[in-house]
Amino acid sequence: MLDIIALIAGILYGYSNPGKEDRINLLKKGIGIGIVLGIVIALLASFIGLAIMNPVMGAASGIVGGIAIIISAIYLTILFVIGTIIGDFIENIRR
Repeated sequence: MLDIIALIAGILYGYSNPGKEDRINLLKKGIGIGIVLGIVIALLASFIGLAIMNPVMGAASGIVGGIAIIISAIYLTILFVIGTIIGDFIENIRR
């Protein structure tokens, strides 16, 4: 469901902004935000996991969660950029 929302948001963004979008810049920003979010959530989950579970399981859950968030953010960013390509294509057809 979240992937469809990212694609539709990309289409709307590409269609509503006149001209071509800087897709490389969008990709860099999205990946950067994903990495920062992944690291922050991994650290928080590790500290909470260390307090609740044993040290190995707490650290492992934080690291795995952080990696999953980074991969998800990259995936959603790529879908958003694909949506901007579709939005630009629709914009060119309609004008």
